[in-house]
Amino acid sequence: MKIFLVFQVVIISTVSLYQVNGCGTNNVECLTDTTYQFCFIVDSQVTYVDGVMTCATGTTCNENGTYVCMDSSSTDSTSTTTTSATTTTTTATTTDATTTTTTATGPPETCTEAGKYPADACDQYWECLAVMWWYELVLQSCGTDLSYNSTSQECVANGTCSTTTTTTETTTVTTTATPATGPPETCTETGKYPADACDQYWECLAVMWWYELVLQSCGTDLSYNSTSQECVANGTCSTTTTTTETTTVTTTATPATGPPDTCTETGTYTADACNQYWECVAVMWWYELVLQTCGTDQAYNATSQACGANSTCIL
Repeated sequence: MKIFLVFQVVIISTVSLYQVNGCGTNNVECLTDTTYQFCFIVDSQVTYVDGVMTCATGTTCNENGTYVCMDSSSTDSTSTTTTSATTTTTTATTTDATTTTTTATGPPETCTEAGKYPADACDQYWECLAVMWWYELVLQSCGTDLSYNSTSQECVANGTCSTTTTTTETTTVTTTATPATGPPETCTETGKYPADACDQYWECLAVMWWYELVLQSCGTDLSYNSTSQECVANGTCSTTTTTTETTTVTTTATPATGPPDTCTETGTYTADACNQYWECVAVMWWYELVLQTCGTDQAYNATSQACGANSTCIL
């Protein structure tokens, strides 16, 4: 405990120093336009405390601003909107009320607590994430055919989001699954890699200044796509066998057992509400118990330990 307090005092006392030897006023040094590393200054010497981090797509590193990664297109949003308005004036009768989307307000001026906010793209959102004793603003992307709903603050089935144009044709599509290559021998940066099961993937996650390799599972009726590096609607993934019968099935939900008495390893457990579950999450060298909530029209499946389409869950 004494060692931790001394380390924290040293870190906090250097936050307000001006830029020295590349370490910015927000305790970040930009290595490239999209990569950066956290740093602090002691006796005019720069010390780095994390590994190399990467900004989200569409953002660039800023070592002297309020946020580390800023939207690279935000400075052009006003002029783009004005041009669009004058261009579509003559076609207002055909385009008015075609879509109803939430106006992207961008991130808050000061990120002081965890939260989600709409972004410029309808399939993206800004999220304030707690990193030790400060907050980091990250641009997140919803999966394929999903859009961000600012009311429920979740990614939901794509309604009017026109980011992706879907063309329906009567064609025969042959899907060739990418062979599972397993995780890399050395996990040195964030990334996703196919696993042996078509509904799973390996993910390298940044934990402070090192990386952890974690086996992730897609939800029910989803499979991992190595091209888009996302979980998408299940095409040829044969992990789950679906049998169609004319029968009446009565589903008895697994009783909520609550979290374990002692959280000593990662895992998920049923909660009282059928659309929620408890998850043991590794935080540095200890574990935290967190109550997670499934998305809209989803319920937690204790067998697959994942959120799936809501069938009998009544809230």
